[in-house]
Amino acid sequence: MAATQFVPLTGQLVDEGVFLQDLNMELADLQDRIVKYVEQFGDNALKAVAKLDIQVALKVENTDDKAFSVKTTIKTTMPKRPASVSMAMGGVDDGGKMALFVRSSGSDEVHPRQMKLATRDGRVIDPETGRVLD
Repeated sequence: MAATQFVPLTGQLVDEGVFLQDLNMELADLQDRIVKYVEQFGDNALKAVAKLDIQVALKVENTDDKAFSVKTTIKTTMPKRPASVSMAMGGVDDGGKMALFVRSSGSDEVHPRQMKLATRDGRVIDPETGRVLD
């Protein structure tokens, strides 16, 4: 019967290689998510940071046998949704209560009284009613 061969610990040997497989999978997923984030938020995504944190803990389990456990964790963090600003005007609603009013076609950072010609996705806005034309 052959004796068990012991070799120095490397990343490839942690959890019999499963750790490195998981790391590569998480890294690929993080790349996909940050690219989609930029596609969704455009210039508002500037300087956003996606992180992949790896922790390796070596714990003494038994001093007599010089036994250790190797615990690894992988944590990913995506940037939060960027803040958005909408402009609104104060006024009185149909029920006589104070309210904030925005364009029915959506509001953005420009002055609320400024006419919009189209929505973000390119649909035309009726200049008379402010409603989106299909």
